[in-house]
Formats: sequence, C-alpha cells, structure tokens
Amino acid sequence: GHDVKFFGATSGSYWLWDESADGVVQIGTLTVGVDDAGHDVKFFGDTASRYWEWDTSADGVVQRGTLTVGVDDTGYDVKFFGATSGRYMEWDESADVLRLSDNVQLQLGTGGDLILYHAPEHSYIQEGGSGNLYIQGTNLYLQGRSTGETMLGAVENGAVELYYDAAKKIETFDKGVRLADA
Repeated sequence: GHDVKFFGATSGSYWLWDESADGVVQIGTLTVGVDDAGHDVKFFGDTASRYWEWDTSADGVVQRGTLTVGVDDTGYDVKFFGATSGRYMEWDESADVLRLSDNVQLQLGTGGDLILYHAPEHSYIQEGGSGNLYIQGTNLYLQGRSTGETMLGAVENGAVELYYDAAKKIETFDKGVRLADA
C-alpha cells in the first residue's frame, strides 16, 4: 500500500491515509457541519460500545464506557475543576496522590452524609446523615501531628486512657477509674 493525502481548500490541512498505521490521520482543524448546524460525531476505539460522542443536543462531548488516562505504571496528572476559581481535585501521578484544594469537599453517601475537607486554617470531618459516626479499630489512638504524642487511647475490651503532654493522667479499668499521681 501507499500513503495518500486528501487536501481541502485550506493550506496545510489534509487527511492522510497512513499505510504503516493502517489508518487516517487528520492534519489541521476538522469541522463537521457549519456554525449552529453541526452534526453528531462519534469516535470509536477497539472496544465495542465504547466511544466519545459530540452530542449536538447536549452541546458537548459524552464519554461512553470507561475513561482511562495512561496505562499501569505510566500515568498522567489529571485535574477536575469546579465552578469556583482555585478549587479543584488533582491526581498527581508522580507522587501517587489524590489532592483536593482548600475548601473542596469529599462527600460520601447519597446525601453527602459524611464530609471531609480542609479550609485554609482547619480540617473538618462532618457527619450529617441520619445515623451516627463510628470510628472502629482494635486499638485507637489520637496523637498530635507534630509531636506524635498520644492524647487519647482506647483498647477494645480494655482501658480508655487520657493524656496530658504525653503523660497518662486518667485510665479506666474493670473496677472504675484510676487517676495518675499528681
């Protein structure tokens, strides 16, 4: 086979039948229809029922099927922007981290029953559903971020401990409560 170029009226724009790739390559702008009288266009891949579609009734691109960015171990950064300037969610492929900028909420549950977010000065966990917020674990410890000092400890079927400046001050046991020596 041979490469074939199909030229239009615009200099530098053409379709190329690339024999080595066994496909058509678009060089330049592809216009389908005329202004305000466009047509639906579908871009198909190798998988049946999976394609991108320019839907004129929705005036936008519709993704049909799974959208994959990159391949395993070779990803790309992806940002999703909201309606408010400076608020977005970002997948940073080099750090393998999903980031939400300040004041962007992660909402879990159909009605936003659990909300996690960080404002410029504070971080929040909000339970707004009809039930309770449960934190479960065999051994739970609440520690200071900068020091790692334990502030509260709870052991399943055991003691609950309260600390002051990393020193245990109150502890529950099977008979009641013990206070640390003052």
